[in-house]
Amino acid sequence: MELTSKQRRAVDYVTSTNMRQFGVLIKGSAGCGKTLTGTRIAGQIQSQVNLSGEPAKVAVITFTNSLVHEIESFLPSDLDIGVSTFHSNPLVREILSVANCGPQTSASRFYNNYTNVDLKYGIEFYEDEFAMMFGNSITSWEEYRIFKRIGRKLGLREGEREHIWSVFMDYKKWLKENNKVDYNDVSNQVIENYHLFNPDDLYDCLIVDEVQDFSKSQLTAMRRLVKPEGETCETRQMMIVMGDMAQSIYQRGLTWKSVGLKFHSGNVFELDENFRNSKQIAEAANCLLEAEKRMNIADAEDYTAQEKPSRDGYHPIVVYCNSIEQQTEYVVKQVMKIRKEHPDQNIAIIARYGITKSEGLKQIADELMKENECSCTKSKSGSLERMQHTGLCLKTVDQKRFKKGGDKICLGTMHSSKGVEYDNVFIVDAMMMLYRTGTASLIVKSLLRSDVYFMLR
Repeated sequence: MELTSKQRRAVDYVTSTNMRQFGVLIKGSAGCGKTLTGTRIAGQIQSQVNLSGEPAKVAVITFTNSLVHEIESFLPSDLDIGVSTFHSNPLVREILSVANCGPQTSASRFYNNYTNVDLKYGIEFYEDEFAMMFGNSITSWEEYRIFKRIGRKLGLREGEREHIWSVFMDYKKWLKENNKVDYNDVSNQVIENYHLFNPDDLYDCLIVDEVQDFSKSQLTAMRRLVKPEGETCETRQMMIVMGDMAQSIYQRGLTWKSVGLKFHSGNVFELDENFRNSKQIAEAANCLLEAEKRMNIADAEDYTAQEKPSRDGYHPIVVYCNSIEQQTEYVVKQVMKIRKEHPDQNIAIIARYGITKSEGLKQIADELMKENECSCTKSKSGSLERMQHTGLCLKTVDQKRFKKGGDKICLGTMHSSKGVEYDNVFIVDAMMMLYRTGTASLIVKSLLRSDVYFMLR
């Protein structure tokens, strides 16, 4: 795939021998080609030689398995560049093993057996709050009491925080007693134990894709995976981050300053062309983005001003539903219509949570199965893996790379669908997203390609 002139300039800019910065930021709007540009940078740096006379050790960390597959498809097969998510990164796994950390788990296993006090909220609430606490390396009540919580519409009173902190302490005790580590606490284990790394195993260059969706502790941990700055070496120690705060799906309140990365005109390259979205979709996304800026969720300079796409398309459709049944009826009807009129197009049905937790997504899947007389198989965890019928394939996006093609319907979450393109997107239970976050920007701009339906109920 050929680079545009602006993408080529970014590659030359970052790989130039005059570039001596440890941290480099490539920022750009959705569909501007950041990922493709990053893979070309990785290839050029990997061809350089380090002090030991070996090719520079380069790795790429991205946000989802879908993006891992996409990046691997961009890289020439003869390059020795590891691509992984944070949790599957070989160095991260090695440090967990050396530090004798147990299996990874989530709060849901603890929640189902918790009897110390009456729980005031559902499991999703506690999981979200614990993820925020681990993600910001909060270790004391005082830190949590005064922490400015980004991403919820309604603030928590001090008494509510005291309750959550009490449950959190019980959860950490349960983790220790059972020799387990929370999925979101892995980054803190790396930070605490990174001195156990063999320095020779660290990376000369680490490229982080979709950086805006990682937590503060994860980015801090990733800095520990790179050889120390200033080490004498023919290659430069670099951490290249690629992303755009406008595409964040978790609203963590992350700023570059908060993780010790200093960006200025000398180590920032901006890509502002949007090759993915239509003009109408881009306009709608920008309206949501302006609302987010007014809420001061991130520093204004962290956003990218994009060129307006020239391609025309359909405007997003907002559908207000009085019940989950009405939402299901509308989605199923529209899906069947699209399949009949545009058999070559694929369809995504996206919710905040997966099919085991989202009643809206589950009901839609059930009705689509009835409509097409198809059956499904489930994984050990009970999540839907695949439903198949003649001419129809329903699947979750995170099983493997979702390929464009006719008669394909994807059921996924915001997380699993990150960075994947679709012809038609239904975002169901959208009101729940807005209520939980206080901003409409969780309607992920990176997903929007053609027809988009926001299901508010």
